[in-house]
Amino acid sequence: MKSKFFLFPLLAIALTVFSTDPLSLLIQSLEKERNLQWMGQQVYTVITEKGPLHFKSIVKYNKMGKTRVEFVSPPNFAGYVMILEKDSGVIIGPKGRIIPFPRYLQPDSVANVHIELISKSAKVSLIGEEKISGRSARIFLIKPAFVKGGYLKVWIDKTTGIRLKTERYSPDGKLLSSISLVSLQLNPPLREKEFNLPISPIQTQNYSLEELEKILRFRPLLPSYIPRGYKILHIHPLIAPRQKAILIHLSDGINPITIMESPSRGRYFKALDEHDTVMIKVKKFLVILKGNVDRKVLEQIGLSMR
Repeated sequence: MKSKFFLFPLLAIALTVFSTDPLSLLIQSLEKERNLQWMGQQVYTVITEKGPLHFKSIVKYNKMGKTRVEFVSPPNFAGYVMILEKDSGVIIGPKGRIIPFPRYLQPDSVANVHIELISKSAKVSLIGEEKISGRSARIFLIKPAFVKGGYLKVWIDKTTGIRLKTERYSPDGKLLSSISLVSLQLNPPLREKEFNLPISPIQTQNYSLEELEKILRFRPLLPSYIPRGYKILHIHPLIAPRQKAILIHLSDGINPITIMESPSRGRYFKALDEHDTVMIKVKKFLVILKGNVDRKVLEQIGLSMR
């Protein structure tokens, strides 16, 4: 009988440790945020060689998992609206022009991250607490566990689980971008029609090699090397007026990697010389890889294309 009573304190300690584990806290917050309805003013900042670019917008998020982003600045973006669903979205211009697109790539924030990928491929640390827009937030550091890549710092509201601020860094610690909520309103009276896509969405779709060959008139290559922790999410064709290509999207839940390959026509891509981009010729193909990871990782993936 005494041994049973002895188990209760151990069980209580185990539950406390699990509930305060940084990865568990992060996942609980991301799942909690999905079930909330809120709106706020957001500032998205991209660091460039010429200085930071700031994009201000009003963000609305409903309980159905849909997001509406209304840009208010800079002037050339003011008036644009973006509506996002799980797998698709549209951009609506100030004059009513509608551009649909499938959501193949993850945004710079950790919105719509694959929780199961982060749980298997990330090192999560709780590095402190801070007040953001008057709200108490936990600060999480999220680093890839297996690949030398960029990392995230995320400020998550302790009460709601909403991400109040996210910073994305390069593998060498350089700040690349940030997203900050400067105001937050919980459970606002949102209108459902604000989140309706005005046209039929373009859904994500995975294609077989046979389907791609029929569409593109060439049989594409696939990587035989995929970094540990990464998973191929989507493969689809890209058809432009003067170019046919295949796009392959991989992710570890933190740093997406995009591969574009096409029959070698290098003259269209000579301008590409960015720190996070690698261009390789494999057989008769030009392969371009882009991702916030060490260049050697991108090169290894590119050279494994078969």
